Amino acid sequence: MREARFSTASALPLALRRFPFYLSRSRFFSCFSAVLPYSASINWYRFARLYTLFLVVLIVLLRLKGENWWPSSFLIFIPPQVWLLPWFALLYGLKKAGPRFLLPLGAALVVWAFGIAGFSLGLGARSPGEGAETLTVVTNNVGEHNGQSIRPFIKAHQPDLILYQEYIRKPQPTDFEGYHSRVYGTHVLVSRYPILDVKTIPGAVWRRSAGVVFTIDWKGRPIHVYSIHIPTARVEYTQLWKKGRPTWRQRLRFYRDAMAKRVAIGEKLAQTFAEDPLPVIVAGDFNMPSTGYLHRYIASRVTDAFSVAGRGFGYTFPGYDPYLPTWFGTWLRLDYIFTNNSWRPIAAKAEKGRASQHRATLAVLEWTPPPSSPAPPLEQDR
Repeated sequence: MREARFSTASALPLALRRFPFYLSRSRFFSCFSAVLPYSASINWYRFARLYTLFLVVLIVLLRLKGENWWPSSFLIFIPPQVWLLPWFALLYGLKKAGPRFLLPLGAALVVWAFGIAGFSLGLGARSPGEGAETLTVVTNNVGEHNGQSIRPFIKAHQPDLILYQEYIRKPQPTDFEGYHSRVYGTHVLVSRYPILDVKTIPGAVWRRSAGVVFTIDWKGRPIHVYSIHIPTARVEYTQLWKKGRPTWRQRLRFYRDAMAKRVAIGEKLAQTFAEDPLPVIVAGDFNMPSTGYLHRYIASRVTDAFSVAGRGFGYTFPGYDPYLPTWFGTWLRLDYIFTNNSWRPIAAKAEKGRASQHRATLAVLEWTPPPSSPAPPLEQDR
């Protein structure tokens, strides 16, 4: 009698064939039998194609219009997990359509992950080259930290530059021990290198200054470090849904005007970063989701470190918020580190686990010196 041979290759098709059976026996999917009593007549492949097409249209709408059109300005702040709910309904189709249905299911999930949820593969992540000069940068809005300290994250990564926004309390002598530091309003730069100057960004004012620019001396080179805090959109949302006077039409007009100003300030900042002749590092709380128009506009002029060198979703908000759902974790990327072509991001990550409203973002930047240019002529040679 010949022995039966077992192999992973032979077991995999059997597992795929039995997968719909396991689904049909699960309590989770038994609820769809009541909701979809005629599921046998549903064309599940067409359903999957329509859902994937819907996601593609949604991605185009958010990226092209985003904050520029008031309905889409709502959609960019919706948790990405909401747009995945139809996908779970599609899982019921495996019971009817069989394992071949895994292909359209997988395609829809990929479109959601990369286009809606902002998943990054981190293809630019790598180790620094031999003799390379690097800077490690951390940024965090510490305004509503819920009593959760960022110090363990700072201690673990030992950054060269730390940028804080909404630093409201008075700094203590021990806060930045061993570092240079400069406070300007609610912006703080903590640096291993001397800080030469700080000033507001010209023309970038809405409600208040949207940011400041620090000049540091990095190994004999002047570098501009921007700390950005664009005002939250929560004011516009609260005003729009507020009952009573003014009328709905007046509240909508206020909302649209505020969104237009938000777009204008974002475009002004992007232009400032792009035209800066010095090496540039931009970090802070932009209060803009990574799926919207503003992110696309700014990222087309400076490099988003996480999009290049980060792996995963990179969500930083809300780590904790009494008015927003956080039971399934963070669901927006509002905090960023950008650079111009003087730097190459080689690593990036978002802080995990801390129950602060905003979590920190970190990036490791490698110096990429520009090609040498001819020396300016001497006075006697002119």
